[in-house]
Amino acid sequence: MTFPLNNERKSGFLPPSFGSSSRSGAELAVPYYWNIAPNTDATITPKIFTRRGMQLGSELRYLRSSAVGQLDAEFLPSDREADRNRFYLSLRHFQNLTPYLGFLGDWQRGWSASINAQKVSDDNYFRDLSTRIANTTQTNLPRDVSINYASDFGNFNLRNLHFQTLQDPLDIITTPYRLAPQLSFNARPARFQGLEVNTFGEYTDFRHPTLVNGRRLIFYPSIAYAITRPFGFITPKIGYH
Repeated sequence: MTFPLNNERKSGFLPPSFGSSSRSGAELAVPYYWNIAPNTDATITPKIFTRRGMQLGSELRYLRSSAVGQLDAEFLPSDREADRNRFYLSLRHFQNLTPYLGFLGDWQRGWSASINAQKVSDDNYFRDLSTRIANTTQTNLPRDVSINYASDFGNFNLRNLHFQTLQDPLDIITTPYRLAPQLSFNARPARFQGLEVNTFGEYTDFRHPTLVNGRRLIFYPSIAYAITRPFGFITPKIGYH
């Protein structure tokens, strides 16, 4: 067994963990930390369930000049209790698009994209295989992709969001509406003679496999005026929604 003598990360095994549950029996996890590079690392975790078999989990983290993210994955082949392969995938990624949009000229700067996506093999994955309360109570896994543009004039966002809903056989859960897409714009506040003018707009296309589809358009301009005195302040505001 070795230990680092400074602040640098070092590859090696981490302390094992033990546990047990009525669904999976006794379990043993032995994580291995891999220091791939100064800006990239991974934790690989083999886990043995006495009633189900061996699961392999991994967590990959990375940091680049224009991107940051984390990829988590778990795979349990041939679960002896469920008689099927089980898996979990999660990706969280933020990407600065500016270096790749030179063809836009002066409009190049300010573009970014983000992904937050999760998927499991079946409705009972967390109930059977996770010991984290936050996971076992999770019912809607997001698949959220967005493109953003920020400038001196305001912010623009284009978003597509839908969910994998994990059903409970004793309590049917209604799948949330899909946003396909959602476009929003928030103008930078304009100030004149103490007045602050704000403008917000949003268009959403709601989609659902069994319920009524719909569209929503929001336009909300507003004007505010801050009145400040030594004994306090008040900000009257008027807007139209």
